[in-house]
Amino acid sequence: MTKRKYMITALAALLTLTGCITREQADARLAKGCKAGVEVFLTNGFNIKKIKKTTFKNSTEFGNGFRDVDIKAVESDGWIDSDKDYHCTFAEERDLLGSYHRATIYQVKVDGQIYGQSGTQIMGDTATIAKMTKAVENAMGEE
Repeated sequence: MTKRKYMITALAALLTLTGCITREQADARLAKGCKAGVEVFLTNGFNIKKIKKTTFKNSTEFGNGFRDVDIKAVESDGWIDSDKDYHCTFAEERDLLGSYHRATIYQVKVDGQIYGQSGTQIMGDTATIAKMTKAVENAMGEE
């Protein structure tokens, strides 16, 4: 087998083993992470009862390498349901072949409040940001 054929065979085997992560699969992971990050900041006793709609787009505010997730949901405490909008921004890395995807929470907006990074500032106390980051990582399976 020539070197070139060997390299092509090895690359094909590697791609088969790692699988491809589609944009839709990556966005589904981001949605799980966003929901988990938002729930850290909900008032005690409240949770996201139902997600009505989730939209994804490349961030126009932060540019290349950032992905926005907008969630329209029903927030509930078991007695009162209310429609809410949440926003998350992730710093995202992907390779061209779709075999690699890594995302880190950058910012969460809940009830008009920003948590995470905003420019060069960290919004929120260190313990809360650490709790949010851990919740997001756990939800996305990136422990």
